Amino acid sequence: MRVNLLVLLTPLSGDKIFDGGMKIGPNLGRVSIKFEQNIHQDLSFNFSSHKPDHHILNIAYQLAKENPTRQVILVSKDVNLRMKAKSIGLMAQDYKTDHVKDIAGLYTGHRIIEDIPEDLISKMYTSPFEIDVSEVEQERPFIPASFIYAQK
Repeated sequence: MRVNLLVLLTPLSGDKIFDGGMKIGPNLGRVSIKFEQNIHQDLSFNFSSHKPDHHILNIAYQLAKENPTRQVILVSKDVNLRMKAKSIGLMAQDYKTDHVKDIAGLYTGHRIIEDIPEDLISKMYTSPFEIDVSEVEQERPFIPASFIYAQK
């Protein structure tokens, strides 16, 4: 995950010093890098410092305390972390960019193509055990890393 975060932050920050965070777009807030801090006294009784998630929660909580006029939102795929954040009065949201909009449009992992000529199927069973994809009539093109399983 660190590599992905750095890949994301590099174009945002460019040659600038990353001391106040970087805007990620209109009305989308800022991305900031914060270093570890001691667990806030409000959290120390219920949240152990031995769990990495609690360090994340602690930093978001301290940001909210230090900036009472700003909206601090913890964004995480971890539903348990989001629930913990909400339990201490922090806004928490799931990522929105990776949600599936149309489940029917997802690739199921296979596709049935019927009425393939017998000579093409036979060709797949003889050396070099391949055919050119253009030889198979299809409504939709194959997606990368597809394969054909031919059954006689």
